[in-house]
Amino acid sequence: MNCLEFCRQQQADPYHLSQVARQHVADCDACQAFAARTHKLDEILMQPINRVPVPAGLNERILLRHQLSRNSYWLRGAFAAGVLICLATVLSLPWLRYDGNLARVALAHVKEEPDTFRAQQTVSDTLLVAAFASVGAQLHGNIGHVTYLGTCPLPGGEGKHLVVSSPLGRYSLILMPAQAKVRKMSEDGAHAAIAKPAAHGTYAIVASATPDIIKIEKLLDQNVNWTNNQ
Repeated sequence: MNCLEFCRQQQADPYHLSQVARQHVADCDACQAFAARTHKLDEILMQPINRVPVPAGLNERILLRHQLSRNSYWLRGAFAAGVLICLATVLSLPWLRYDGNLARVALAHVKEEPDTFRAQQTVSDTLLVAAFASVGAQLHGNIGHVTYLGTCPLPGGEGKHLVVSSPLGRYSLILMPAQAKVRKMSEDGAHAAIAKPAAHGTYAIVASATPDIIKIEKLLDQNVNWTNNQ
């Protein structure tokens, strides 16, 4: 199971995950953080409901109504509450509410997964080549030491999130299927992001300072063939 499949199952029924999903989230810091946010959202949505006083005799009326009709009000109410929770969860995901600025999407995505910066994975060359190939790119030089490579739901479908340690500093590289038209930049004060078109999608760099991110952009463009033209 990958991160995208887990997120779909978590959103559909967060309290009855399959054995495969439980095994995946136990080993994936990013999905653990996503599950925690989902449960927290459930708690926030339920607080106003729990504060509503129950009218006298309501239980008896519900039981009577249930006996008279299979299509009882409480069932429809439960369904509506479930739809509301699902909708609120979906709308909370930054990749589903993006406005076309994929740099801003990448910046939000990295902030949603702070634990990835502490990861110390051993990423094989095969996985690294496949990650770049997912956006039609070809790695031909040194971009730094990759300490994390994960699969994430991003605009356009399943994308890749890399964390790289380099002489220019540590940075995130987001490879997503959605196609950027032009280079765009976004900043939030502490971090900056640059999103640029690749052959079959977008690559976005997220780093801690504007001068550094420009240098990292040059490093990547010197060592990666983003158009994969031979």
